[in-house]
Amino acid sequence: NSIYLTYCEDILTGGWYGHLKVWDLETGRLRSNIAAHTDAVLCARFADVNGTTTISSGNDKAFCLWSLNSNSIITKFSSDNYASVINCIQSFPDDVSALFLGF
Repeated sequence: NSIYLTYCEDILTGGWYGHLKVWDLETGRLRSNIAAHTDAVLCARFADVNGTTTISSGNDKAFCLWSLNSNSIITKFSSDNYASVINCIQSFPDDVSALFLGF
């Protein structure tokens, strides 16, 4: 469902299987595989210009910040109180801000 290319020439993918995967474009090898969500990943972005953190949203009504250095969660927000899932995430070059949109 989601694919994102970084400045460091890695690619981030997410799909129906609920996992985030980071691929090395030069070698084609899988660098990280994170069981990110309990349902489909709807959107994923690298959260910093170095490609060490990522943000994701899923059909499970959760959005998460992940460390790719340790393949672990930094922060997870999840609630059944959301009217809808978060379909779009945009990170910004300041390595701090992110925008989340639901539809």
